[in-house]
Amino acid sequence: MKFNLLLLFFVSILLFSCGSSKEITFKEMNNIKIQNIKADGTVQVTADAVMHNPRRVKAKVTYMECEVFIDDKKMAEVAQLKETKVPKRSDFAIPLETKISLKKVLGNALSLAKSALGDGKIDMKLDGVVKVKVFGKTFTVPFIYEEETPVSL
Repeated sequence: MKFNLLLLFFVSILLFSCGSSKEITFKEMNNIKIQNIKADGTVQVTADAVMHNPRRVKAKVTYMECEVFIDDKKMAEVAQLKETKVPKRSDFAIPLETKISLKKVLGNALSLAKSALGDGKIDMKLDGVVKVKVFGKTFTVPFIYEEETPVSL
């Protein structure tokens, strides 16, 4: 009887200390690309948000939103409802795709064109949150990422 109680006590300690307090974190933004500039004044931007899951259990990304800034000017707001499975104890990528209207900020059309013709790079900032679900509990992971990114025409 004492052995069973002692065994139950140790199993309970192991279950509650399995890293449930460890949070999924934002690591970096990869593959940020300006895909093309269209005649209607829109630009297609793609990127991968790389996150890290330190937990011993799988999770699921249920929502992602962010604001896109080019040369310190807000160009777009992106909200994605695509669910992404998150493997345990690993890094994972969430694909992000948006179209930005250059008509919103006319000055950026000129600076983007100058960058494409000059050194081929622009300053880009992404500021947002990712909602992750683990065992039915949803929590929010904020991220801010800044980079000088190439323009691919």
